[in-house]
Amino acid sequence: MSKETFALDLEEKLANDGDGRFKEELLERLRNEAVGIKCRMDAGVPPAEFARLQKTAAALDAAATVVEGVWARMHPGG
Repeated sequence: MSKETFALDLEEKLANDGDGRFKEELLERLRNEAVGIKCRMDAGVPPAEFARLQKTAAALDAAATVVEGVWARMHPGG
């Protein structure tokens, strides 16, 4: 699946998610992954790995923000 196909599929699923269940499942997956990464960072890793994990955690947090924003734009008042 190409990145474009994935993005369109995700957008379609969010558009059809009037009750917010898919959004919440997706946010939970993103949050769980971020927590796992932060635990690895807290456990101690070499500096280069820490920097990589830090960027990944920030990307997951940004993705959650985007998902929330896109869903809210598609479902005003939802």
